Amino acid sequence: MPEFIHKSVMAAEVLAALKPRADGRYADGTLGGAGHAAQLLAASSPTGWLSGCDRDGVAVEAAQKRLAEKFTGRFEIRRGNFSEMAGWIPAVSCNGVLLDLGVSSPQLDSAERGFSFQNDGPLDMR
Repeated sequence: MPEFIHKSVMAAEVLAALKPRADGRYADGTLGGAGHAAQLLAASSPTGWLSGCDRDGVAVEAAQKRLAEKFTGRFEIRRGNFSEMAGWIPAVSCNGVLLDLGVSSPQLDSAERGFSFQNDGPLDMR
């Protein structure tokens, strides 16, 4: 399976809406490849914190790797649905929550992921 690479096209808009600060705590319930998460952590340096999750195990692995390169000790990632976040992130502890609802190009581009419109592959209807 190809590497999970996705460019966040609305990163500036997300930062403008969430207005990250240095001691801020943020949650990303649709972590994907961690494009928005990396932007939030950079903008909330040096002590900002991010909790993130995604249902896609490939995306979770990619996010873990990407964020560990620059932000070790400033994030927690879990595999799961954003609807489960309330069970492990107290709402009062968040300065901002991001849900980027939809699909990303790595999910559509790779036929073996089960979502491709352009290539034949097994269909994933979960």
